[in-house]
Amino acid sequence: MTKKCKILTAFCFLCSVGVHAQQTGDVFQGMFARAQQFAATYPQEKAYLHLDNNSYYQGDTIWYKAYVVQAESNQPTKISKPLYVELLDPLGNTVSRQIAEIKDGYAIGQIPLTNSFFSGYFELRAYTKWMLSAPEPQYYSRVLPIYRKMIGDKAEKRQIAEYNLEGGMQKRPKEKKEAKFSMRFFPEGGRLVKGIPCTVAFETVATDSGSVNAEGTLYIGEERLPIKALHDGIGTFRYTPSGDKAFAKMIYKGEEYQFELPKAEEQGITLAATNSKDYIDVQVIRNLAAGSEGNTAGATASSPCAVFFFAHGFPILYQKVDFKNQNIARFRVSSSQLPAGINRIALISSQGKVMADRFCFVYPKDTLSLEAHTDTLVYRPFQKVTYQIQAKDQHGNPLRNATLSVSVRDALESDNQQYGDNIMTDLLLTSDLKGYIPNPAYYFIDRKPIRQRLLDNLLLVKGWRRYDVEQEISSASYTPKYLPELKLTLHGRVKSLFGKPQKGIGVSVLAKKDSVVVAGNTNADDEGYFNMSLNMFEGEMDSYIQTRRQGKELNRWTNVSIFRNFEPQPRTLAYYETHPLWYKPQINTQQLEEVDAAYKEQMSKDAIMLGEVTVKAKKKGNKQKETEHFERRIFGFYDVSRFIDKVRDEGKDVSLLENLLPQIDKNIHIEVSDSSHGDTINGTDRTYMYGSIPITFYVNGKVLDENFFRKDLDAIKSILIYEDNTLSNNEVYTMDKNFQVKRDQLKDTWSGDVIHAENGLENQKAGIVCSVQMSEDWDPEKTYKTHRGIRHTMLQGYNRPSTFYSPVYRDLNSFDPTDKRRTLYWNPSVTTDENGKATVECYNSSSTAAVSLNAYNTLKQLNAYYARIGKGKWANFINVKSSEMQAPQLPGTLRANEIKSLMADAFNRNTDFLSLSTYTKDIIAKNAYEWQKAYNAPQSKGKAAESIRLIPLLGHSNKAVKLPKGATLNYTFYSRNGGDARFTLAVIPSYLENVKNMRVSVSIDRAEPVVCQMKEIFNSKEWKFDHWRGQSLKNFYVTLSSGNHSIEIKALDDNVIIDQWVVDFDVDREYYVFPVAR
Repeated sequence: MTKKCKILTAFCFLCSVGVHAQQTGDVFQGMFARAQQFAATYPQEKAYLHLDNNSYYQGDTIWYKAYVVQAESNQPTKISKPLYVELLDPLGNTVSRQIAEIKDGYAIGQIPLTNSFFSGYFELRAYTKWMLSAPEPQYYSRVLPIYRKMIGDKAEKRQIAEYNLEGGMQKRPKEKKEAKFSMRFFPEGGRLVKGIPCTVAFETVATDSGSVNAEGTLYIGEERLPIKALHDGIGTFRYTPSGDKAFAKMIYKGEEYQFELPKAEEQGITLAATNSKDYIDVQVIRNLAAGSEGNTAGATASSPCAVFFFAHGFPILYQKVDFKNQNIARFRVSSSQLPAGINRIALISSQGKVMADRFCFVYPKDTLSLEAHTDTLVYRPFQKVTYQIQAKDQHGNPLRNATLSVSVRDALESDNQQYGDNIMTDLLLTSDLKGYIPNPAYYFIDRKPIRQRLLDNLLLVKGWRRYDVEQEISSASYTPKYLPELKLTLHGRVKSLFGKPQKGIGVSVLAKKDSVVVAGNTNADDEGYFNMSLNMFEGEMDSYIQTRRQGKELNRWTNVSIFRNFEPQPRTLAYYETHPLWYKPQINTQQLEEVDAAYKEQMSKDAIMLGEVTVKAKKKGNKQKETEHFERRIFGFYDVSRFIDKVRDEGKDVSLLENLLPQIDKNIHIEVSDSSHGDTINGTDRTYMYGSIPITFYVNGKVLDENFFRKDLDAIKSILIYEDNTLSNNEVYTMDKNFQVKRDQLKDTWSGDVIHAENGLENQKAGIVCSVQMSEDWDPEKTYKTHRGIRHTMLQGYNRPSTFYSPVYRDLNSFDPTDKRRTLYWNPSVTTDENGKATVECYNSSSTAAVSLNAYNTLKQLNAYYARIGKGKWANFINVKSSEMQAPQLPGTLRANEIKSLMADAFNRNTDFLSLSTYTKDIIAKNAYEWQKAYNAPQSKGKAAESIRLIPLLGHSNKAVKLPKGATLNYTFYSRNGGDARFTLAVIPSYLENVKNMRVSVSIDRAEPVVCQMKEIFNSKEWKFDHWRGQSLKNFYVTLSSGNHSIEIKALDDNVIIDQWVVDFDVDREYYVFPVAR
């Protein structure tokens, strides 16, 4: 039996506390006070959306819970009420726009993808109006794949269609044409000054693969320095600018590329910071070689300056720089004084100019813990799933009445990112960085020095000056672009048809949705502006706005503008957003499918049902081909009602089809015929052309003369334009509810009769079709033209959250074999009890689950390995047949012979273990006994020195080395790589309580020895780990160049038995057995 992975994600707020400090000063004290006042007056907001899944199919629903916080505290916002949630198609066109109501910092909603015409990479974004008020708008944005609807078990998964869309649909900024391989440099602090050493970060990017960890050489005059990108194409090097030309030569796919470093300033001042665990050491260096002013941000290097710390726009502290007649000044800031997340360090002159700045990250000190446990290891199809959630605060106490959003999803059918974003990475890191950050959780795996260094490199490259520090510290006036919205309000303006504001005119609104009717009225002010509350509105409502003078019987002809089009412009999508790297669970899918099939065959007694599914799948294969054929011929798809609303919101109008079509697609134009009879296809003297090809109109799937709907623009929902090269076959493309395309016979709108070739289409071998979708209640015999003083529009109120449907399977009769849910459970409001616990229950889908088999097979492999080493000494170290370590139970509905076969396969020793004897270019591993030189300990007075000796059948090496106190082992090795590496030492653990120390010193390339304490505290977590592993591990990080290296290992205490060591240039790689070359 197997188990399909269920991923449970629970989110809650992580709170950071900022310690504000202020020091005495002169002009800088005033700057600090003004910055405090500015930040308090204009606090910022952030939003994060927790989704039920990472990808979707057409017809799915995106379920979300929004967390909206104030940026400086990460506490629930009290600034805004409406949250705008939008879904944009791959070209940047808005597919869906909702308004979710923020309550206590939360907002809940869902976006049905039933009208998602295209497949591709869609952008989901969320913002309040206040988020867009600053010059640099900040909002939540995430790209999600929406795949083509999958029909049948044999349909190909994760398909995205190819289109040939018209250029006018492209709303996203055009990407700048980049070279095949590019490299950019980012000096620390933003400046290079001659004679001042500087850390320079760089980023290497390829157009065909995104960020690449390229290697190369830095040339500084005659000096050569090897450089290498360490992670996601980002690396650093130290550089002191001089008069010598400096450039880098990088190698990518066998080709060499050359890039010059930025030009250094003759004089100036620089800022550097070193971020350690508990402190940030700041260093300011100036070069007074030249004396002219205005060289560095309008201030000379000798001007008074101060270093300010900002977090999320709030000033935290400042320190006046005192050079003490020197050219360098240093000071230290404790991390405990700074809030968690990104802190901006700015060097500011007495004139209020930013001379240099950089970013540092402070890890959160107070974190919450969430644990989840299942009630069993194996879940059969349709079986009940139970999760127990335990929430604790930073002190380990139960977190009572905590509100969590929980998603349980199928890991095999869903797309998963190993180090994807979450609420902590978003609020503390990515929301304050520029551009897309792939795998942000990678920087939070641990807090080791190498991880902090990689994060610091990221900040040097991706730092975003979202907050205008110079504006904050100055006394200049500031007016935000928008004001916070405390409630949902309709803002508009009434003007005459000639553009004159209509003073005091009455404005009435009537809106309807299903059986709900909402009405309201107000009067415009002296400038024609009006406001009206929309709190009573629900979702998208069909609305009419009427303008009439008091005491008048007739409405007044006016243009009513509505101020609601403040959404940010679509952005350019990064490479990895449209080429995501999904993490694949390590699961034996072949065994999974065999068990799955056997279970379903026994469960279902209806052989006819299985046969029908097979037949349907075959038919759908033909539909799939027809769909793909059609998709490649689509030129454009336009949301007409949204487009018309935008035009009218600007105070303009469009009322006729001949005015509309050229605006939505520039390839459409109208030719006027001299014939009184007009064109035979359109039946009028207006011929609509797409380039040089006449357009045929289909309305709701039927041919209709444009005269019958040319004035009915308010009834048009959408327009699809595509090429049809089979018009002479009297057929038309139609799309069903599953987004599958088929060809139906073309019928007349009035009679419903099939249109034959003699109706005038026989000569149309290829043509352009304009397929118009009208509203459901549209009647071609009625008129829908604009009426005097009435504007028709769609008004939006708050979106009503729906309840996620999760089926309940209580017995065999209720099982649904078509249940293909990828999200098994979604609840945005799970509350913990007094003990900090919560229980989540749902039911598995029709697929078998697959997590326990993977873990079980891993243990089998380790057991098989132990059986082979040490001449069988560790055979059956793990008893896989014991009651405590059982194989996953198979469903009782399987036949006895099937169970026997599967059990035999589970214990097949021939395929249990793959050899780990590997030697790759980025890892060097050795057994301790493979030394080049060994030196016994010096002889003490009156006592013979103990000799180094081998202990057979001990350790993973099968021959560990007893190293007496003072004895040393020397090794040499060659590395083809250079860069950061992790050195790990393995010794045999001691379980004797009287042994207090087991210290070992390690020196690489004769550098300062690193002392490793190999003895763990009795009965501690580490002690238990050592006991089960049979090795005690200690590691540290080192930077190595390519070439020959030496290692010296010395015992500083007795009872030291060395087993193995490894040098790994992949500092995050994990393995149980050291990959020693044999």
